[in-house]
Amino acid sequence: MKRILIYIILFFNIINGCKEPYDFNVENESTNLVIESMISNKSYLDTKAYPSDGRYFTVKLSLTNSVKNTRPAKVNNAEVRLEMSDSSYLEYTPSGQEDGLFYLEHDNFKAKAGIGYRLKVIYDEVEYTSSWQYLPKYVSDDHIDTVSFDEVEKDIIPAGSLDNEIVSVNGIMVKASMGNNTVNNEVSYYRWKFQAMWVFKAAMVGPEDPNKVCWVTDKNYLNGYVMGKGAGASHEENLFFVQTHDNEKIYYDYSVLIIQEHLNKPTYDFWLEMQQSIDDGLIPSAQPYNLPTNFSSKLPVNGFFSVVGESAYRWYFKKSQLSYYVEDDLRYNCIYYKDLGPYAETCLSCLAYSGSPTTRKPSWWKPN
Repeated sequence: MKRILIYIILFFNIINGCKEPYDFNVENESTNLVIESMISNKSYLDTKAYPSDGRYFTVKLSLTNSVKNTRPAKVNNAEVRLEMSDSSYLEYTPSGQEDGLFYLEHDNFKAKAGIGYRLKVIYDEVEYTSSWQYLPKYVSDDHIDTVSFDEVEKDIIPAGSLDNEIVSVNGIMVKASMGNNTVNNEVSYYRWKFQAMWVFKAAMVGPEDPNKVCWVTDKNYLNGYVMGKGAGASHEENLFFVQTHDNEKIYYDYSVLIIQEHLNKPTYDFWLEMQQSIDDGLIPSAQPYNLPTNFSSKLPVNGFFSVVGESAYRWYFKKSQLSYYVEDDLRYNCIYYKDLGPYAETCLSCLAYSGSPTTRKPSWWKPN
């Protein structure tokens, strides 16, 4: 049976930027606690083998401070617990580095089939409890087979554009090949997320300079997601677009960890509605009112706790894989703009580059 596929792409903030406040038609204008959390069948140690730096399960807590589209206040003084249907439980601990973030720091813990999980949060002496969640119907070989790309042209509005003028740019559409991941041709539900890393080099210092080369991540880059559902035979998914010319991210080595989440229907519906709300003008770090929730409490609450099947694919890219030449213009730009004053800081140190640069090469970094 031919697979029926529906996918919705969330345009990433690096293209769209933040939007103006949006007035929601709300049923309840009170201040709500917002809870964001998921667990999967992959532990911290499992995710290090993707390869990556590893990922602990987290809970994010915040308060919606207005029905206006404003960024929420973070919540730190809460108790957070993961309860299991076998009467065991685990405690989350505050990160100590980021407000509103709690970690489940257990290297080997992962969700298992047949066990129920629920999240309990106590904040300001009020208890918020999710419904019991289970791993969706899931097969062990549910994974991405291969990742490739097509050279394409895409119409975009450049970041920082004052007149919203649309321009056509060269780039690649990255796509994944998927096997038949369903059981008895039942509909399966998916979300794909992306974590990019790339090499940046300070153009005006020598190769022995300790701040010459950095490995960079940026939480605001490729921070959208793709939704998909279908049943049947193998297929391809279009995942994300990467501009090639005038994009220093691909001048050297570039990599994306593509994370696939196998969802149940209620979780899929939640993230789909969240995606549509962002397209309607929501600031990405704020949740809209009136989304479905699986939490209950005597006070209003937003958010969703989910248990998902997870797999991932580490994809590397070099500009030499393209059929056309892409100029590395970093040194040229440093020299050209030198006439206007001192060198830009990024010309002399990769640590001055935006995002989160580090001179420490990841132990797993092995570009082709």
